[in-house]
Amino acid sequence: MAGAGSGKNRSKQGTAKERRLGVTLHPADQEGLNLYRAAASELTYAPPQSPEWTESFLAGEDREGVIAIFRDGGEPVSAVALEIIRGHGVATARFPGGSHANGNFVPCHRELGGNGVLLTMLEAALSEHSVRIDMLSLERQRETLCGVRNPFLTPDATASADVALAIDLTGGIDQVLSGSTGKRKRKKHRSQRRKLEAAGGYRRLTAKNEQQVERLLAAFFQMKAERFRNLGIRNVFEEARVQEAFVHLFKQGLGSTPPAFQLDALEVDGRLRAVTGSSRIDSSIICEFSSFLEDELVHASPGDFLFHENILTACEEGLALYDFSVGDEFYKRQWCDVERRYRDLFIGLTGKGKALARSKQVSAGLKRRLKSSPAAMRTFKKLRSLAGN
Repeated sequence: MAGAGSGKNRSKQGTAKERRLGVTLHPADQEGLNLYRAAASELTYAPPQSPEWTESFLAGEDREGVIAIFRDGGEPVSAVALEIIRGHGVATARFPGGSHANGNFVPCHRELGGNGVLLTMLEAALSEHSVRIDMLSLERQRETLCGVRNPFLTPDATASADVALAIDLTGGIDQVLSGSTGKRKRKKHRSQRRKLEAAGGYRRLTAKNEQQVERLLAAFFQMKAERFRNLGIRNVFEEARVQEAFVHLFKQGLGSTPPAFQLDALEVDGRLRAVTGSSRIDSSIICEFSSFLEDELVHASPGDFLFHENILTACEEGLALYDFSVGDEFYKRQWCDVERRYRDLFIGLTGKGKALARSKQVSAGLKRRLKSSPAAMRTFKKLRSLAGN
């Protein structure tokens, strides 16, 4: 399970100045990825910083990345994996997976604290790195995880444009479905079930082997492409390398119980109608992505039905949180009672990088203000849909 090392951190007493902190940089080749895996094994981290995610998005000859390992007297206390993206004459180092990586929290020792020392060390190391990097982009970071403060956040970090929404499951499914809204959800779910049964019967399935992973993801990529096309949105899952990374990631997830990365689907009359991809950490499950088939059964809301079933299963497993991750959507608001914002850092390492970092900060602020206005967002989505058509 991602972050499983969070309870194994050995005591690291003393201030940052008293410690013998050092950092080494390594290419993101197999040797570097092995070093990252070994360092992360005893540390606290979020799913997008897990060795499985990191290897899935950085392995391969067409990928470029760098691994930073922080040690205190020879013992790993943190590790950072970065993907290097080049475009328009600028090299940016970001979390592997780019916009797919949300709720980021790099592997770190629980007693490091958020004093910014490691970030300063990382900036200095990257500035002297043999491979030129102009800007460091550390977006959508958690402030804390499992009671551990993020050592790679500083007061300069700004709120991310997108809100993150989740459901508190500590009271069980009866609490989740309490009150008038809960009664409506139960009634709607019964109605959906009748429609699905009339359409040939249904089943919820979880990928248990590599063939099922391939089948569910192939269906998801097709559903998402159609959905984005209808909405006039760029398909962020379109690139072959992104699809290959997710296939590799969810196959690796099969190796743990419960799976660190899990695919669930709703099948109706033998055809996949909705798919979700989730990660797990501590007592939470995080929906990383989802989509549904827009066909003759769309009136039965297969995507909503699958979410209801997933949330019910999470309650039965005794999980404390069902996390919808980033993005403020109506279907999420119908369920969620927990809201938080992640934090962004854009750090220029060269002249060009500093100019780009300022531009990114301004752009992020504009997006945040736009998304905080429901009326403005409705207009934006309408214009985007018209432009896509």
